[in-house]
Parts: sequence; C-alpha cells; structure tokens
Amino acid sequence: MTAILMTVMLACNTDPNRYSSYHNISLDQGWAYTDTLTFIPLHADSVASGDYWICVRHSNNYPFANLWLELSYTDPDGNHHADTVNLTLADTYGNWQGQRLGLHYQHRVKAVENVRHLIGTPLKVRHIMRMDTLREIDLVGVEFL
Repeated sequence: MTAILMTVMLACNTDPNRYSSYHNISLDQGWAYTDTLTFIPLHADSVASGDYWICVRHSNNYPFANLWLELSYTDPDGNHHADTVNLTLADTYGNWQGQRLGLHYQHRVKAVENVRHLIGTPLKVRHIMRMDTLREIDLVGVEFL
C-alpha cells in the first residue's frame, strides 16, 4: 500500500516554483504592435531557476507561417534581457504545426533556458511582426518550468 501511495505522489507535480499564465487577445481588435503583455510570475522561492516557455494559440486564418516575439525580463542581478523568439507555426508547404484544437492551433516553445527569476519581477511579451495590428492570434501565455 505504501509503495502505491509513493508512486502516486511522485507522479503528481509538486514543484512550487512552476508558473503559468495566459492573456486572451480579441480576434476582433487584434494584437497591436504597442500592446505589451505583462506577466508576473509568482513562485515559492524568492529566486527560482527554470526555463521560460511561450504558448500561442491562433486561428486557421492566421496569415503568416511564423510569429516573431520579444520576451523581456530583468534577472535577479538587475540585468535587463530582451530575447527574440521565432515561433514557426507552419511548415514550408503551409501546413499548420502544433496541436489542433478545433479551428485553432496551439504552440508551445522553450524561449529561454536556465533562467533565474526573482519572484514578482515582470516578464513582458510583445509581437515584433512588421505590421501595426496582428490578427488571428487569440491567446498568448508564459510558463516558467
């Protein structure tokens, strides 16, 4: 009985430093170039180590094969970082990649590895596509694992 209980407990994720949060984006209004999404990761330790992941969900009508994003944050030493992330959403033949959810597709990519994050320090995401308003993206999220 004890062995079964230990197996079940080990299968559960008990890492108190995991974080995830998502912002919905209006398909009608789109995502303006100047709209920066702000996430404030909270975790059990004052400084936690892990990786930043970006999650994006788009409609079948998204007009591009990729999505360029900027992920900016400040590390516990006070150094500011701005990393560029290219999410490849379709292959060279135009076939959507990622997990299909009805008429939408969801992508998750590791953006930055081996990061130290100070609790409560903002993490900002904005698109850096060459257009004022990006259409057909309806969800953007950040995970710290």
